Amino acid sequence: MKIFGKLMLPFLVVGSLGTSVLSQNKTATPTTSKASREDLKINFLGLVLKQYLEKTVIVNEQATENIKETILPNCESEDLKDKLIAELKSYQMVISIYGMKSDEEFFAEAFSKWSTTPYEMRNISWLVLNEFFTKFLPNFLNKIGGDYLTNFDEIQETLNEYKPQYFYNTDSQNVSTPEVILDYPGDFGYSNYNYTYSFFKNFAENEINNSIEKCDLSLNYADKIANLTNKWNNDSITTISKAQKDGFEDFYQTNPTYQNFEELDQKLKKASKISNIYSEVESGIELKDTTNQVAQMLGWNESEKTKLENNFLKLFNIMGKLLGSELNASKLLTNIIVSNDLSIVKPANENVIAYTGGTYSPELKSIVSTNQVYSMKTFKMPVESNGNLQQYSSMFWSTPEKFAVIFHETGHALDNFAGTTKPIRLWKSTMQKGVNPKDIYSGSNILFNSGFKNSPNSILIVVIAIPSIIFIIGSPLILMFIFLKKGKSKK
Repeated sequence: MKIFGKLMLPFLVVGSLGTSVLSQNKTATPTTSKASREDLKINFLGLVLKQYLEKTVIVNEQATENIKETILPNCESEDLKDKLIAELKSYQMVISIYGMKSDEEFFAEAFSKWSTTPYEMRNISWLVLNEFFTKFLPNFLNKIGGDYLTNFDEIQETLNEYKPQYFYNTDSQNVSTPEVILDYPGDFGYSNYNYTYSFFKNFAENEINNSIEKCDLSLNYADKIANLTNKWNNDSITTISKAQKDGFEDFYQTNPTYQNFEELDQKLKKASKISNIYSEVESGIELKDTTNQVAQMLGWNESEKTKLENNFLKLFNIMGKLLGSELNASKLLTNIIVSNDLSIVKPANENVIAYTGGTYSPELKSIVSTNQVYSMKTFKMPVESNGNLQQYSSMFWSTPEKFAVIFHETGHALDNFAGTTKPIRLWKSTMQKGVNPKDIYSGSNILFNSGFKNSPNSILIVVIAIPSIIFIIGSPLILMFIFLKKGKSKK
């Protein structure tokens, strides 16, 4: 689409913005990519959520000091010690090794946990997240848009003004009867060696190695932290009331944005209509045709296809409530593409199953558009091999939901919305159209009659009023981002 005629230049940001590439876990401890998010601060909802959890996860003062001095005995940085406590709190609330890669992945996993946790597994950590997403975040998104640094004062003011109702107590002595059954095969959280090892590996790479002050991580930290946090899981298996559980459905099902899947399909199709006469599809989002084609290619029955349709309907009704209007929800994405390619990112990695991409304008300091690309593995893996449950049981992902990938990726899209300024949001609601899919992804597309087998890393040809950057969020299961800058992926 052309508005003024300036071409955007591509770049890749690994482990930070815009495109999330999602892959399956093949190792106990995934590698962590250095992220440029500290410089750009475009995707910042993960940081905001961590700040929110700092005051809603209660660790008593003595326990805090014991952890600091035991784990970082020779550390000269009080800021780094405080950061350790804050990170421990966050990954107690969102148990996800993949989410440890970056703030962006943490937020996507938190959104996925909140929106897809089975009813019977909803516990106090879920309840705290439910308050964040249903009470705090809609108002926050209405007030704030753009990059973190520009909005820093207003972000801190909004966080400080909000008075949370629910808290997670790491020193809880009580375990409810019956307990919440979380379906982990054994110890979980910091009581599990693999999880603790992954936490400290990522903390060392993301924080300690980048610190200008001397700071050594204690040896045998995994055993030590298990002893120091032996009560932290009690609130994770504590039941909550039916009314508290039902608060989630009340949030998105009361006066829903979209009444049914047919209405959702038509509104997304209209919102993403493509003006390019050479496009092989009418709109950037052809949800009904896409789900029909996925079901046909995988040999699904009508029941399985309906489950996928209902998940999309649930997801966009959640977006309608979070973003405040049907227009914002319908214009959240320019494209949803499903590919049958073995690898959808370069370098080739067959474990990558999805990414969220977009365009970013350095001049306007705003994300301009967001798109998603999914591999057929996204839909094949959970149905045929119960793959998502395996990822959850190993604490790699935060939820066992079959179609959690589309929720994770849309968590990145939500993060992008926060990074979009109010003038660009207004422009999107009235002017944004869909993009020819081949200008976003040059690999195969299940809606095309013949595969278009060129390089998957095609440049996004979208021209707006000013030069922009293609990006991807994440890293393989990892997130990648295409901004008119390129960046991230989720494995």
